[in-house]
Amino acid sequence: MEHKILEHLLVKIKQIEDQYAVALSGKSARDYAEYSEMCGIFRGLSLCKGEIDTMMSRFKEDEDNE
Repeated sequence: MEHKILEHLLVKIKQIEDQYAVALSGKSARDYAEYSEMCGIFRGLSLCKGEIDTMMSRFKEDEDNE
């Protein structure tokens, strides 16, 4: 069950991350403040993905040890 929830979160985070990547590469930020905010959001999403990947690995290890 946990895996399905985490997989769904990863998909949603990846979709949002892709939107920000397109926006950043398309120079859609109006000024440095907006650019900086977008970079911060992108970085936060990347950190979330890393944490979810870690959790998924731990769940898999726990399942393998049972």
